[in-house]
Amino acid sequence: MLMLAFLLLAPPVWATPSSVDIELVAPMFSDRAVPGADSGFAGYKNTVRVGTLLQYMLDPLVYRQDGVEVGAAVANRFTTAVGLAWDISSEFQAHAWFPVAGQWGGDSINAADGFGAGDLDVGGRLAILQSASVGLAVAADLRLPTSKADAWMGERGVRGVFGGNLSLGLGRVDVLLGVGVQGRKAVDTLEDFELGSEVHGDAAVNVHIVPDTLSVHLTVVGATGLSDTSGPGNQPVEAMLGGQYAPSSRWLVNVGVGRGLSGGYGTSRFRALAGLTFTLEPPHPPLVIEPDPVVIEEPPPPPPEPEPEPAELPPCAPTDPPVPEVGECQLATVVRDRILIREPLQFNRGTAEMMAVSRPLLAAVAQMLRDHPEILEVVIEGHASDDGAFITNYDLSLARAITVHHLLVEAGIDAQRVAIRALGEVVPRGADPATNRRVEFHITERSLEADPPAPANTPVPWSGERNYP
Repeated sequence: MLMLAFLLLAPPVWATPSSVDIELVAPMFSDRAVPGADSGFAGYKNTVRVGTLLQYMLDPLVYRQDGVEVGAAVANRFTTAVGLAWDISSEFQAHAWFPVAGQWGGDSINAADGFGAGDLDVGGRLAILQSASVGLAVAADLRLPTSKADAWMGERGVRGVFGGNLSLGLGRVDVLLGVGVQGRKAVDTLEDFELGSEVHGDAAVNVHIVPDTLSVHLTVVGATGLSDTSGPGNQPVEAMLGGQYAPSSRWLVNVGVGRGLSGGYGTSRFRALAGLTFTLEPPHPPLVIEPDPVVIEEPPPPPPEPEPEPAELPPCAPTDPPVPEVGECQLATVVRDRILIREPLQFNRGTAEMMAVSRPLLAAVAQMLRDHPEILEVVIEGHASDDGAFITNYDLSLARAITVHHLLVEAGIDAQRVAIRALGEVVPRGADPATNRRVEFHITERSLEADPPAPANTPVPWSGERNYP
């Protein structure tokens, strides 16, 4: 009876659905992002991510009269969005995504059932502050009117979105915060509010249960109008609980469920989502041996009492008097039973991928082995901090030692001269976790002959090639 009375008394104009975009949760394809909440961390240059996000929503738009629900304008909605993100550099990313939706079961006078496209989103993001634990970026997007008219899927005018994202990496926890302004011409929704320019925000906490493999997150997204904030329909807020699983470094699976916390447009009684993202990273640059000569420092005689070996080389200082062929600063040198490097080798966070900044250091180690044929064996020893589980830290120290071993062999060092050893977190250097994440080079065998034998030119174990020069 209530529905019949509404149909008889409602103005005829209500019979037409509005051209308004009611979707709250946008797909995200940035590094360390989650659905609905973008990340402020920068990516690796020339990395491309392609993916899709599928969503089902129950009652994302319900019509009310005098506070009483009288029918669903959109009762069931299924949306699939396809998008990509391209990290053109480590600071700038370009991205785009396009949604298509199907709606059914609406039972109000302005129900919008059917199938149609949404609005195309194109934009870019610029990282302005980056460190291992803090990422700050600004982003700008245009949403172009490619949608089906009068279907609650998109709008008739171009919308501009400008905002920023702050991300904090706190060990195994990522905190993502975003805020932005969406500019649009005022749209009469023929509901209980007028939609205009608005402020939108998102917040997410992502806990990495197994680093780089499995995480769970809680996300809250919402918006409020800049001009009309009185009606409940103009203040949508929704919360989602989800998870991410990476079976490999190239694939990422997203799943989640959500529910509206307010009665605003686009909030659902129930939301389910699933997504899949494929990441294509460029090959890392090859290890290049520096052409500059490396000074050979003969091992000094053992002191009467052993002294602790330095962790790295002393600070760079010019020779006095200057010796042109020595240079101001060596990257690597032999000291007793160690090959010391100027600074620790750097790897991408939580991975065995060596950063480009450390490749000259490793090239210098390779040159030292070339210039010292009497060194018959060097053990590459990997260490980790005590952040995380023992087995995780052991596996990471082993993977990084293996990476260094592969790069040295690929640079022409005979495979029988280098071995690996992983000690995880059990041999710390000090209290600072950063100093305990390291790779060391220990000389375990030397030739006592005046004319040491030449390297055996062993084939590369994983390819069978002979690349010893």
